[in-house]
Amino acid sequence: MLSNEIGGELIRYQAKADGIIELHCHTKMSEGKGLIAPDELVRYAYEKGYRAIAITDCGNVQAFPEVYRTWLKMWNEYVEGCRQTGEEADKKNFLKVIYGLEGNMVTKEGRIFPVLLYAKNETGIRNLYKIVTASNTKYFDKIPLIPRFYLDEHRDGLLIGAVCDGGEVFTAINQSAWDCKMYSYDDVRKIASYYDFLEMVPFDRDEPDRGFEFERYMCYCAVNIGLRTMVAASDAYYLSETDKACWNILTNNKKGYSKRPGYLMSYDEKCKKSFNRWHLGMPEELRELPDRLFDNRALIADQVEYVNPLREGRFIPEYPDADEELTSICEEKVKEYFGDSPDFEVRKRLEGELNAIKQNGYAGLYMMWRQLVRKSLDEGYPTGIRGAVGSSFVAYLCGITDINPLSKENGGYQIPAEVFMGLNLDKEPDIDINFGSNIRDVIQEYVRELPGVGEICHGGTINKMNEKTARRKIEGFYEENGYPVPGEQDMNALIDKFVGVKTGNGLHPGGIMVCPGGEELVSFTPLTHPYPGKSITTEFDYHSIDDNLLKLDILGHPQYDMLHVLQEKTGVKIEEIPLDDEKVLKLLCDVECEKIENLPEFGNELTRKIIKTAKPQTFDDLVKISALSHGTETWYGNQRELVESGQIGLSECIASRDDIMLYLMNMTMPKEDAYRIMMTVRKGKGVTDEQKQMMKEAGVPEWYIRVCEKVRYLFQKAHAVSYTMMAVRLAYYMVYYPDAYSEALSEAG
Repeated sequence: MLSNEIGGELIRYQAKADGIIELHCHTKMSEGKGLIAPDELVRYAYEKGYRAIAITDCGNVQAFPEVYRTWLKMWNEYVEGCRQTGEEADKKNFLKVIYGLEGNMVTKEGRIFPVLLYAKNETGIRNLYKIVTASNTKYFDKIPLIPRFYLDEHRDGLLIGAVCDGGEVFTAINQSAWDCKMYSYDDVRKIASYYDFLEMVPFDRDEPDRGFEFERYMCYCAVNIGLRTMVAASDAYYLSETDKACWNILTNNKKGYSKRPGYLMSYDEKCKKSFNRWHLGMPEELRELPDRLFDNRALIADQVEYVNPLREGRFIPEYPDADEELTSICEEKVKEYFGDSPDFEVRKRLEGELNAIKQNGYAGLYMMWRQLVRKSLDEGYPTGIRGAVGSSFVAYLCGITDINPLSKENGGYQIPAEVFMGLNLDKEPDIDINFGSNIRDVIQEYVRELPGVGEICHGGTINKMNEKTARRKIEGFYEENGYPVPGEQDMNALIDKFVGVKTGNGLHPGGIMVCPGGEELVSFTPLTHPYPGKSITTEFDYHSIDDNLLKLDILGHPQYDMLHVLQEKTGVKIEEIPLDDEKVLKLLCDVECEKIENLPEFGNELTRKIIKTAKPQTFDDLVKISALSHGTETWYGNQRELVESGQIGLSECIASRDDIMLYLMNMTMPKEDAYRIMMTVRKGKGVTDEQKQMMKEAGVPEWYIRVCEKVRYLFQKAHAVSYTMMAVRLAYYMVYYPDAYSEALSEAG
């Protein structure tokens, strides 16, 4: 808890004036090394009254979004607490997060030294992102590298610290000590002068040799360089001493890892003893060394401002004259499809959608997707949708989909716009399109040619250890070392520590992050390669910045490659294929046909079993089957028994989320209530007591309510329509052009 009430009095945590300042700490984003979850670290520091804590993961800044949003939530609670007590919220009394990283600096001689980089201000954040980007793309060589010259060019707004263990200053001092003074005092002083501070960490007393080296190091620095920029730090990979055994398992006791404490130091008197013992037998002036090391932390932290590592606002490319173009296209298509005098439904649906799209600034998105789909069609590759965009009449009119969502009277599939656009038709369009796998890369690259578009890249992901992998790693460690495997309770405790540890970078294969012209991607996120030589991606998980940048989901689907080949071989375009062909429907609906080999959607065992029970006959019935097969607990353990017993027919089944909204509205329930019930059921949340009462009052039968309570996930009807269209079209070629179908199947395989 960040705040609570005791006896009616609001108790708020805040940073202590003499609180801890930690300048070197790793989260689970330090790949294979860190055990502290980013949000856990911030909460821990906050509740312990820290003044400041630095986030310094190895080679990346991927913890920043979670760290910042956790900090922001606590700050908002603190501000609210101050408001309630009539106090003024002051960041000086609040935890400061220092955003940085531990990087690998390369000298002109090719030597690699660890360094600490902190962003002092907004300029520092931008330069830090440029440095991380360059180190992961341009200068990557097995590990991300930062050439010293590049660091010099982007040093503005940064503090640079020399990491003690293996750092450039430490190495120079110890070479001087052991190699007949290879470096003079002036040489070492010059090396040290490059840095804004020198880090000191305690070493385990089980390492006498390493401890002796550091005694010489400390003495040398204190006497010949000065104490001003020397600071104490934990270099922590886990929170407390009790996590050491877990960390040993994670790192598998790799050689080269120091035995020094790897947990967050408390900086109390016990902690200072680790530093105090170093000056034994050394000059008198070193007696004050530990206190001064601790005091100097504030000299560094006070130079850092409270900064937001994430840009605020929504940045979408501006498509010129989008409102006018979209309106003109839709009006022309309405006239083409419905004549000069379209009925009330057509006019009302078009007016409602178009006005909402233009008022909310989404016309440009529709125009961009229209252009991408047209590009694919021009190349001879059909497209299909994922999700609910087929619910939009405007998307149908402007050619993004071939699904008419109007009523059957107007040749449509009766799909409400609200499923896609939200209750007030103001939801930002979440459009996912399936393209042929062979054309997907071309379409993704074509995004660069869209009006208003600047830089683009793939959305990045962060691969993290899951429970299964964690268990395997733990069991392997114990077995390899001849230790008894822990019992289930201890095993689960270890697994909890491991889950979420970064194991690598990945990418969303279809998600293209789009930056408007005039903006830089690196101002929103560093960039990286998920694998050497592969596509450049956002270093932040794309979910962390999808509120800032547009993501275009340009997905690959091999069945649209098949349709492309079949069109070419037969000369029959998919739009010419009737969706109610008797032979095709008979093939797909044949209850005796256990499996239709290689046919997507309706050829698998699960769907054939549903068909055998539900006995579909029409295209609409197949749409129901498709939706049921993609839902969770919609058929088995739910409606299957009702259909088998004859209590309901297939047409009455709740197959998609749209079914609920339409059914409840037909039962005279207000649209707002029908929508809200649909949304809770489709997420597997059942219905509230209040909603259940409303349904009963509207005349909804008990079986229907029970079905809603059992559902765990409902598919979108538009998506099911698209999949069914694809399957019917492929089946048409299978029935009427079997040789071409076999050839296309062979080529695709």
